[in-house]
Amino acid sequence: MTAHENWTLEQPPTPSDLTIAICTIGRDGYLQTALQSLIDTTPAGVSLHVVLNAPEDASLTTSIDAITSQWDGPYTLTQLDERLSIAGSHNTALDLATTPFITFMGDDDIVLEPRVHRILDLFANTSPTPAVVGSFCRRVSGSYDRPRFSTNKDYGPTTVAAWEAERDSGELIEIVFPSAIYRTDLLRSINGFEERFGSAMDLATFTTLGMHHPVIADPRRSFAHRIHDGSVTSSSAGEHATRLRYTEECMAAIRAGEEQPSWESFLEATEASSPIRRLSDQRRVLSATLFRQGGAAVASGSSPAGLAKVAASAILSPGTFLGRSKSQVAREETGERVVAVLLKNLNQYRVPFYEVVREDLRAHNIELRLIVADGMTEDHAKGDRATLPWAEHRPFREFSLAGKTLLWQPGFDTASGADLIITEQASKQLFNIVLAYGQRGLHTRLAFWGHGKNFQTSIEGSSGEGLKRRLTQKSHWFFAYNALSAEAAVEAGMPADRITSVMNATDTENIRSVLASLPESTNADVRAQLGMGDGPVVLCMGGMYPPKRPAFLLEAAYALRERVPDVELLVIGGGSEQHLVAEAAEQHPWIHATGPIYGDERLRLASVAALQVMPGLVGLNVVDAFGLGLPTVTTDIDYHSPEIDYLVDGVNGVVVTGDPSPAEFAAGTAAVLVDSERLQALRSAADETGRELTIENMARNFTEGVIDALNAPAR
Repeated sequence: MTAHENWTLEQPPTPSDLTIAICTIGRDGYLQTALQSLIDTTPAGVSLHVVLNAPEDASLTTSIDAITSQWDGPYTLTQLDERLSIAGSHNTALDLATTPFITFMGDDDIVLEPRVHRILDLFANTSPTPAVVGSFCRRVSGSYDRPRFSTNKDYGPTTVAAWEAERDSGELIEIVFPSAIYRTDLLRSINGFEERFGSAMDLATFTTLGMHHPVIADPRRSFAHRIHDGSVTSSSAGEHATRLRYTEECMAAIRAGEEQPSWESFLEATEASSPIRRLSDQRRVLSATLFRQGGAAVASGSSPAGLAKVAASAILSPGTFLGRSKSQVAREETGERVVAVLLKNLNQYRVPFYEVVREDLRAHNIELRLIVADGMTEDHAKGDRATLPWAEHRPFREFSLAGKTLLWQPGFDTASGADLIITEQASKQLFNIVLAYGQRGLHTRLAFWGHGKNFQTSIEGSSGEGLKRRLTQKSHWFFAYNALSAEAAVEAGMPADRITSVMNATDTENIRSVLASLPESTNADVRAQLGMGDGPVVLCMGGMYPPKRPAFLLEAAYALRERVPDVELLVIGGGSEQHLVAEAAEQHPWIHATGPIYGDERLRLASVAALQVMPGLVGLNVVDAFGLGLPTVTTDIDYHSPEIDYLVDGVNGVVVTGDPSPAEFAAGTAAVLVDSERLQALRSAADETGRELTIENMARNFTEGVIDALNAPAR
């Protein structure tokens, strides 16, 4: 191994220098999920080698071939007729590797694309050149059709200096096994992974290599463990603890130049040792195991069970517990920074924004982490939840206290691993309290993203507003929806120079692009599809729930039909009161209720409309309407969302004032419909507004705000 100590790279490695070896151990569904996620997130050119370890499903090869047909790089498959151990299957892949770098994955681990480039860069930019660099994966649990993602924890040294200190201390070098990229030649020089170390084979490998070469973890963020029920360390904690102790003794023997004990002699010596020594060893390794399992439970949303295990870890071995707790990575050692956004729900309309922001931030050497839950009960009815392959799943608990819905979405590992964490400005999110008052202890900064205040207090009450103001005043930065939200944030006590107005928008450029691509026959086609007549169409687009006033909308529609006999009402959206519109549509053929529809089809249907009517709460739907070139007719209720600030009465929309009745609202709408010149002027102004409110502009504002927040001194 000494012959490789001064090994240096002739040129920086590229993705084509890397092989991902993924080895199944019987969970075929997990393997398919992992492969699909690799395809979604891995840069082009990486080699993929799948080792089927005597699969139980004989048709698995066909399923894998269908997935890997999308792989953009060399691909090979090896099928073993006889089941090997984890070490054996990984060594099979190592023997066949032809690239200078290799990483090993189980069938429940996911590679995150941005980290591949970064870790390869560390091999080129670190002196002396590392043998192993870790930390770029996350785990998947759940089922093949409903995967659930979470993050991993990387301990271990984060710099060459830290590696030297850890090497000299004699401790095992521990990083998460599937997250490591190895120099292939060095891994072969120690004969790969040794069977005798069992579930601790990775620690033996890292430590053996680390006696002569740097073994470091990519120090961008800290991870929390997520161990599924089928893992060795979860189902056989006692066996794993014993293997850890054996590994420590073998590594100590190597350092001392002594002969390593065999597994059998180790067990005999363990049994012969004093009861106090055995108890001490057992407590120490069990403490480490409980700390790991506790972190997994907390990260998965099982906070009580997880915290109980963490507490047990501290009681069993305080020294071990403190050592684990101090494993915070040194982000300041690198130039890259991390910003995390913690979400209770990812909406369809937000997907393009986060995709653009991710790329914008990456251009500034800032990594975006998106931590997403499943949404609240009320979110499910809208049917607009979305997923992103690179987003991380973090479930929350939803419960009621004194009639108020509260959420607990833990993010301790997220906060401690991010330079800036952005959450919704919500008093019901209990973790916001932890962040607001504990951000210094978590070594992060908290930014809120929100309205500045609850604009719906007249219908929802002001419960929680006092707490929201106090939390806002504790935050480091504030991302306001727009100028109206920024004013509210200032009123809540946020300094004006720490507020970014993002100008909340939807993908209006895409809307215009889709409209431009529609054939000339679209109007006639849609009308035929929905059973419409030739009269003007008024559109209501958005969630159907009480603040949107669907009952009022229907009453106004009946009155409007009396004034404009051939008018048609098109309602696109779902929600708790969608049934009201659906029932009305069954009775009146001029009312058309599609339910929740998204994407190009939604725009195609909406393209037949002359204007949008929204007698209730106006939110982002007004921006969609602007993108369609449609003015919005609304009322002067006092609980509109901040986006009402974009609507200028008489210019790009109409506000029917005086707390109008449905008949009065219908009269205001009819006045626009029958005045073609006025309608055209409103539509032109609406289109112009839509050209200003774009995802690209919003993402640019957001990115600039993130940079300002990262560079600003702590409050």
